[in-house]
Amino acid sequence: MLRLSLLLIVLGCGIDGLHAHELGHFPAKPRAANLFKAQAESGSDKSAEEQSKALIEASQWRSLNAEIWGGIVASKHTTFSAGLGFGFKLMSNISLNFRLEYNQELGTARSYRPQVRAAYFEPTVRFHFDFDPMIAFYTDHGLSASAGYYYYQVDERITGSGVGKVFMLTLGTVHTAGLEFGDDFTRGFIETGLRTNFALIQSADRPVRGFQDNLREDGRFQWLVFRAGLRLYF
Repeated sequence: MLRLSLLLIVLGCGIDGLHAHELGHFPAKPRAANLFKAQAESGSDKSAEEQSKALIEASQWRSLNAEIWGGIVASKHTTFSAGLGFGFKLMSNISLNFRLEYNQELGTARSYRPQVRAAYFEPTVRFHFDFDPMIAFYTDHGLSASAGYYYYQVDERITGSGVGKVFMLTLGTVHTAGLEFGDDFTRGFIETGLRTNFALIQSADRPVRGFQDNLREDGRFQWLVFRAGLRLYF
């Protein structure tokens, strides 16, 4: 019995030594470090600077552009508008643009609310901010010059009194903001904005009777409620 006990003890010590010997020679591996490194490599996102650089590079295609649009202008006299424009790139995300716009109020001339016909010329600087290769936010800032006629009924109390008109030349500023979407060649856009008008020249073609000439004010604001159009790049 004593011999059996001694034999079991010797065998146990040998097995423990064997396990200790084998386990002790396993090479140390930086498992945690490798795991975090793999996650960083697979799930890493570009920095804000890299994303910005990529968007700027993606917008290098902009060069000459031409556009056409229609919309609504709200002010003292709400009008429908239509226009066209062209421009060229100054820098990757900055362009110089020239717009021609025609405004017309539908309806008949009234003594208390003239009917508007005006044309606008607006040179602006446009700033593009790309969210995606297919979507960009932009703003326009520049000068606004207009020339037009305001038709009014000379005296609505007298039948057949005729229609008079006031010629007006104005100078002001224009500021718009919008979204542009589409491919590198054809892009649609929608925008809104604000325009100021300061009268430089006003001239009536006949004496104004029964009409309070509220056109002759120092300055007015116009809300460019909505414009939608198409812009082509070449």
